[in-house]
Amino acid sequence: MKQNKTKTKKKPAGKKKKPGPISLRALGAGITLAVLSSCAKSPEKAAEAVKQTIQEPALMKTWQGECKSTGEMLKLSTQVFFQFAGNTVKEIHTFYENANCAEPASVDVTYSGDFVFQDKAENSHTRPIDLKFNEGYVVPRTPKGKEVLEAVQFCGIQQWPVSESKQVTGNSGTVGCPVRKLPSAQYNIFSIEGDTLVFGDYGFFDNDTVAKDRPTELDTSVSYRPSKRDVSTP
Repeated sequence: MKQNKTKTKKKPAGKKKKPGPISLRALGAGITLAVLSSCAKSPEKAAEAVKQTIQEPALMKTWQGECKSTGEMLKLSTQVFFQFAGNTVKEIHTFYENANCAEPASVDVTYSGDFVFQDKAENSHTRPIDLKFNEGYVVPRTPKGKEVLEAVQFCGIQQWPVSESKQVTGNSGTVGCPVRKLPSAQYNIFSIEGDTLVFGDYGFFDNDTVAKDRPTELDTSVSYRPSKRDVSTP
C-alpha cells in the first residue's frame, strides 16, 4: 500500500536589499549633531551646518589616521584624528608614551575651526574643501604628559593640571609654543571610498595655505578610517 507523501513547498528566497551609501537614520543623526553643534551660536550657523551635512553626510564623523611610531628605542608614537560635524572641524594630534598608540594618551593638541565645501568639478571623484582653524588647545592626559609640559613651560604656561585643557592660540607658532600658527587656513581636496578618507597631496613644498595652490591629486599614502573616539571636548 503506497503512502501519500506530502510535499513541502519551499518559500522563494527573498532578494537581499543592497544597503544604500547613507541610511536615513545616519543622515538624521548627522543633521541632529550639526544643529546641536551650531544652534547655540546663531540660527544662521545652524542652517549652514545642516546644509553642509546634507552635501557630504559620509564625512560627518570622527576619523583616525595611522599610528606613527618613533620605534622601540624611544617608545613614543603619535596619531592624528579629524572630526567633522555640521560646519565645524577639529584636528587632534595625540601623543602616546608607547610605540603603538595604545591608551592612555599622554598629550592632545587640538585645532578647532570651521570649513566650507567648494563645488565639485564635473566627473571628479574629489571635492575641494576650505578649512579655517581659529583656536588651539593643549591638554595633558597623564601625569607624564603633565610633567613634560611643565618641564619646558610649554607655550609659556607653568602649570598643566592633568585633563585640564588650556587655550594656546595667542602664543601659537612661537619658539616656546611649537604648534601651528593660528588662525590658519588650509585649502585642500578630499575623497571617501568605502570607509577610507583621503586628502590632497601638496607635494614637496606642502603649501596648503594658498587657495591657488590647492592640490589636484590625492595623497593615498595617508588615509583615515572611522573612529569611535570621543573628541567632543578639546
